[in-house]
Parts: sequence; C-alpha cells; structure tokens
Amino acid sequence: MNLATFLTMANLFVWFFAILLVVNMSEFYALIMLPIAMVLDFFDGYVARTMRQESKLGEQLDSLADMVSFWVAPALLIYAHSSQGFFVIIILLFFVGAGAYRLARFNAQKIQSYWSYGAKKGYEGLPITINGIAIPILIFLFSSFERLLLFFVLVISFLMVSKIKIPKL
Repeated sequence: MNLATFLTMANLFVWFFAILLVVNMSEFYALIMLPIAMVLDFFDGYVARTMRQESKLGEQLDSLADMVSFWVAPALLIYAHSSQGFFVIIILLFFVGAGAYRLARFNAQKIQSYWSYGAKKGYEGLPITINGIAIPILIFLFSSFERLLLFFVLVISFLMVSKIKIPKL
C-alpha cells in the first residue's frame, strides 16, 4: 500500500469512527471529523499526483471515501441534529441522491466535468468535498433553525448537480 492509498483509507477510517460517534450521541466530536476528512482527501490526491502514485485502484478508493465522507456521513449528522421527521428524511434522500449523481457524473465524464479557461481550472457543479466544511458550519449556525438548515442543504444539493462552473482553488 502506497502513501496515497493509506491516506484514502485513513479518510474512510475517520468516517467510520465519526459514524460510531453519531450513533453514541457524540455528534459534536463527529462534526470535527468532517474537516479532518477534507484535509485527508486533499492530501491523498496531492500525494498521488506529486509522488506519481496514481492508480485505478486509488481512484476507486477515493470515490468510495468521498461517498462516505462527504454525503453519507454529513447526511447522518444532519439527521442527528434535526427533528428526524418525514420532511427531513425526504430532503436528506435528495441530498444523498444529488451527491451520488454528482460523483457518478464526475467519474464518468472527467474530461467534460473538468473545464479549463485559460490558466484557471474548475468543476461542473459544486464538488461534494465542500460538504466537509459547509455541513459543520451549517449545523453550527442553524441547528436551532431546522428549516433554514434544510433549505441550505437543498441549495447545496442543487448546486452539486448543476452545470454551473466552479473554479478550482
């Protein structure tokens, strides 16, 4: 196992731990895991590119880690911080579906999803990794205002599946 693959696996393990924290009613500590997952996701790709450790296996593992880290686990955290009613479940199903669609579109059409304009590059639709920072902030700011929290979750969902060009930082 190379370093890039190890970092991807660490990302998955962080989220397994975070899910256990949510199940054990320690949502605050689970929220801390999202930014950690975001950092690990950045470094696994960076290490793979700079150390020439890119592989098809690593690409697939990274997609699976993204699935858990940036939409399944955030959906679970939102659910834990909500009234957990039918309306919440419908919005979270849309959120998870939008994340799955976004990732599948990106993987199926990497050349089309990744655009270039001069020296700037970016993505078509909001990358799911933004959930690593957006969801904890939204939960922190709006956990007492469930409708506002769910509104922003819907906005993120629509942006993930949109055709809007988002510059890469």
